[in-house]
Amino acid sequence: MPMIPFLDLSHNKLTGPLVNLPNGGNVNFFGQVFARGLLLQNNLFNGSIPRSLCTRTDLQYLDLAKNRLSGKIPNCFKNLKNLVTMRFSSNRLRGVIPSSVALNSLTRLRLNGNNFTGELPRELGNLRDLEVLDVGDNRLSGKIPVWIGENLTSLIVLRLHKNNFTGRIPRTLCKTPKLQILDVAYNNLRGTIPHCLGELSAMVRSDPDFLIDPDHDESLIQVMKGVELEYTKNLALLFNMDLSSNKLVGEIPVKLTMLSMLVGLNLSNNHLSGEIPGTIGNLTALNSLDLARNELTGMIPPSMAALTFLSYLNLSHNNLWGQIPSGNQLQTLDDPYDICWEQRFVWSSIAKGLLKFGRPNNNNKEEEIRSS
Repeated sequence: MPMIPFLDLSHNKLTGPLVNLPNGGNVNFFGQVFARGLLLQNNLFNGSIPRSLCTRTDLQYLDLAKNRLSGKIPNCFKNLKNLVTMRFSSNRLRGVIPSSVALNSLTRLRLNGNNFTGELPRELGNLRDLEVLDVGDNRLSGKIPVWIGENLTSLIVLRLHKNNFTGRIPRTLCKTPKLQILDVAYNNLRGTIPHCLGELSAMVRSDPDFLIDPDHDESLIQVMKGVELEYTKNLALLFNMDLSSNKLVGEIPVKLTMLSMLVGLNLSNNHLSGEIPGTIGNLTALNSLDLARNELTGMIPPSMAALTFLSYLNLSHNNLWGQIPSGNQLQTLDDPYDICWEQRFVWSSIAKGLLKFGRPNNNNKEEEIRSS
């Protein structure tokens, strides 16, 4: 039987357990033998991940994402020394993440959208070439490991979204010069936002060597403009920082406004205080800004006039006051979907010159704000 480099059966409605996978190259899968890639994503396969996969030492691409696989990941992958992509995302897998998935050859590890528990295995800290680490939407716990920033210096995407991580955002994350997407939203993180996050090189200036290169079927879910969006072909253009829905305190670091490549910044649903940095207008590439449900005070900085690409702004449920800056992008956000203040107090769009926002004072009255 001829050897084929890739077996791609993705994006179908194939069903049943993966019981006929090759065992040491002697058994055929649907009449064929694959060498480098097994791409079965977006089907209806069920059952467990077969241990026979662990014998495929020539395998470089293994994609079982978006199926109905269950059970635990077998702890037997240590011999797959050529594997560069492992995608088990969006299944029904459970248990701890086994140490054997920490293959030095990996550049992409996608385990998001399952029911994994426990802490991230320390062995992942040895993956110097890892570019994408996505373990979002699981039930992982413990602190965000400091070795992510100290050792994984090739990281472009770090997604820990919607887990049970605790503690502080480690300052070592600032040592990842290629980081393009940082998503630690929906955890139980405390403390202040590290100022040094404003020094992430890839978010400060464009460098073609740092841009993520989407592989055969790369996609990434990010919350932008208040909704979850799936990015595929345009991943290379996405620079996003999402620290929302945690328990972060303190002021928004002024240094964050140095991240001129940022397309999305989401700090909502925390306990941030102080004023919006006056240099927020330096984020000239910003398309989506969400600072809602914090304890921010003061006026909206006039520098927002520089945010010419801004199409979504949410400042609702804060303690902002004063005039709305005029003659800038804010005047064009006349769709309620585009701009959100304290929705209870909105009478009309900014473009019509009248907006109420803020919270009731002690007299249970709202301040009327007219755009100048």
